[in-house]
Amino acid sequence: MLGAALRRALWLLLHAIYAAFATVDRLAERWRCHLQAYRRAQHLQPESVLPMLKGPVHVAYLVCERQHSYQDLAHLLLWSLAAGVQYFTFYDRNGLLKKNEDKLYAAVETLKVNVPGQIKWTNRPNINGYKNGTSRKITVNIFSSDDGKLRVVSLARDMCSVDRVTNIDADSVSVESFDRRLSDLYPLMPEPNIAIYCGESCCPDGFLPWHIRLTEFLSLGSDHSVKLEKFVQLLETYARCEQRFGK
Repeated sequence: MLGAALRRALWLLLHAIYAAFATVDRLAERWRCHLQAYRRAQHLQPESVLPMLKGPVHVAYLVCERQHSYQDLAHLLLWSLAAGVQYFTFYDRNGLLKKNEDKLYAAVETLKVNVPGQIKWTNRPNINGYKNGTSRKITVNIFSSDDGKLRVVSLARDMCSVDRVTNIDADSVSVESFDRRLSDLYPLMPEPNIAIYCGESCCPDGFLPWHIRLTEFLSLGSDHSVKLEKFVQLLETYARCEQRFGK
């Protein structure tokens, strides 16, 4: 009886030691990747990232708030700036990133040293960005599910309410008038060329439905890790895509 209890205790001890070493190894690997990505981001130049025929103008990222830190998100933004991307959109379905935009801004400020380019925050119009001797500029947007289908429903309801109050003919409400009203609510930006998601299954998760007609959805990987090599690989994948526009 004592022997069985001793063996069980030893087994539990060995299991705990193994689990501790495995956890430390995973943490060390994650920090090593962060450090490597940070160092490479310092020297990342568009010509080294985009030796290809075409590069994206607008990149969107479907945020996995449980998997990625603000530092991870800042890396994606800065790599996009260095790659010549002009617009970057973070989409967080739950709206947590909107509420904590200050934390993302602080992470970008910390990491952007020696990364040339100007960063314009749509929700921070008083901030002119950061140039450091280059004309490159990237505009940052942060959206949530409230900006997707719910916004369409709300706008349609508002237009119908105005029509009832002002007795405007229903025929005056058209796709064109609705599109103009919708455009007034959002910053002027092109449709995303790439929408990056994490995991194996692709789900727009309520992302702006009128903005993804021609968007290529590409996976960051099933392990949810943010690595420069994987990001460059996604840009190269997009460069090889042939869009036939229904032909």
